[in-house]
Amino acid sequence: MTSRPVSTRSIQAIIGLASVLVVLALPATSRPAAAVDEDRNSGAAAEIGAAEIGAADNGIWSEPAPSQESAGVSDPIELHGWWNRYRHPQRPVVTCSTSTSGPIAPYDALVFSGSHSPSHLPVTYSFDHGDGTIDRRQTSHAYYKSPGWYTVTMSWEAPGGHSGTQWCGAVLVVGRPAVAPHVTCSISPVGAVEVGEPLVFSATHWPPNAAVDYVFDHGDGTLDPGAISNAYYTQPGTYEVKLQWSTASHRGSHRCGDVTVTCSSVAHAPGCDLSPTIYCNISPTGNVNVGQPLVFSATHWPTEAAVSYVFDHGDGTLGPGAISNAYYTQPGTYEVKLQWSHAWNSGVVSCGLVTVTAPYGCLDHLGHPTICIDPPPPAAPSCSISKTSVAVGEYLVFQVIYPPGYIAGSGWAFAFDHGDGTIDSRATSNAYYEAAGTYNVQLQWANSVTSGTQACGTVVVS
Repeated sequence: MTSRPVSTRSIQAIIGLASVLVVLALPATSRPAAAVDEDRNSGAAAEIGAAEIGAADNGIWSEPAPSQESAGVSDPIELHGWWNRYRHPQRPVVTCSTSTSGPIAPYDALVFSGSHSPSHLPVTYSFDHGDGTIDRRQTSHAYYKSPGWYTVTMSWEAPGGHSGTQWCGAVLVVGRPAVAPHVTCSISPVGAVEVGEPLVFSATHWPPNAAVDYVFDHGDGTLDPGAISNAYYTQPGTYEVKLQWSTASHRGSHRCGDVTVTCSSVAHAPGCDLSPTIYCNISPTGNVNVGQPLVFSATHWPTEAAVSYVFDHGDGTLGPGAISNAYYTQPGTYEVKLQWSHAWNSGVVSCGLVTVTAPYGCLDHLGHPTICIDPPPPAAPSCSISKTSVAVGEYLVFQVIYPPGYIAGSGWAFAFDHGDGTIDSRATSNAYYEAAGTYNVQLQWANSVTSGTQACGTVVVS
C-alpha cells in the first residue's frame, strides 16, 4: 500500500476531534462548568471534525467518515449530541433588575423584574423581597412599610434541571413609617335645609401633601367620590353624613354631622304636606247695602309659591284672580269662598259672610211692600284716538277704554261713529277719511243695565 502525506488541515481536524472525545469521556462532575454548558454543541463539533477528515484531499482514511444519516443513533458521537440538544437544554443566562437604585421612602412603589436568554425557554421566577413577602411572577411589584435595609433575591428554574438563586440588590428605605393623616370634613350650609336645597360636603387632611382618596356617604344611600361633593335630598328627614377615606397604608371613616331636611313649599317631595297657607280678606267689613262695592283679596305663604285663585261670591258669580271687585243686587247673607290651586295641590278656603241690606219703599208686582233694588249703573267707558290730525286716506285707530274693574268684552256692546256717516261696532276701530274736513268721533255703548254715548274727540283731515 502506498502511503500518502497527511495535510495540515487534516491534522487540525484530528486534534479537534480528539479534544471533544476526551471531554465527553470525563464524568459530568469532573468537567469544567463551561464544558458542561457547551455539551449540547459537542456532538455538532464532532460531526464537523469527522466531515473535515473525510473530505481532506490527503486525509488518513481512504473513505469519508460516516454521515449522521448513515450512522443513525448507533454512532456514539451523534448520540451524545442528540442527547444534549433534546434531553438536556442549555442552561439559560438569567439576570434581575430593579426600578430604582437609590433610597426610597416607606410605601414607595418598586418593581423587580427577571429576564433570561434564550428568551424562548420557559423559566419560572420567585422573588424574595427581604421583608417576608414572596412574589412568583417574572415582574414583581413591591413596597416596604418600615425603614431599613432589605436584601432582594431571585430564584429561578428552567427545563433540564437547571436552577439558581441570584442576589438582585439591597433596598434602603429611609424616613418615618407612614402614619394616618388627620382628616376633617364640613357641611354647607349649616342647619336645616329644605327638600331639593343644594348642599356642599368638603374634605381636607393634614399633612396636605398626603395622597388621600375620599368617598362621601350622604346617609340616604348615595355615595359620591372626591374631596368635594354637591348634593341635595329628595325627602324630609335627618341624615348622617360620613366620609370614608383611604391612603396606601391606612383607611378609615369620619363622621361629618347630621343634616335635617324639611319640606319645601315650592318643590314636590314624598312625605311632605305641600299645601300653602291661604289667607283672604273682605273689605269693607260688616253690613253693606245693595249695590255697594266690595273688594275680596287673597294672599298666601310662602309668597314664592305659584297659586291660582277664583272667588265664589256666594250669589252665583265668580271672580278670578287674587283681587275681585263685586257688589250684590239682592239683600241677604252670602258666604264668600276662595278656590285655590297650584302645581300639585288645591283647596277651598271660607273667607267669611257678607250681609246685604236695603230699605223698604217699593211695591212688588202684587202691590206688596218690598225692598227697593236699584243697583247703581256701571261707569261709562271712554275712548281714545290715535291721531287727531291726518291726511286724506291716512289710517287712524279708535279704541275703547273699559272702566276700572270690568272685564273687556264681557256684556258690552259698542259702535264708533266716525263723523263721516260710517259706523264700526268693534272695540278697536281702524278707519280713514276720504275727504278733507273736521269730524267729531263718538262712541255709543250699552250693557245689560244701561247705555250711553261718549264723545271721543275731533279729527282734522287735510
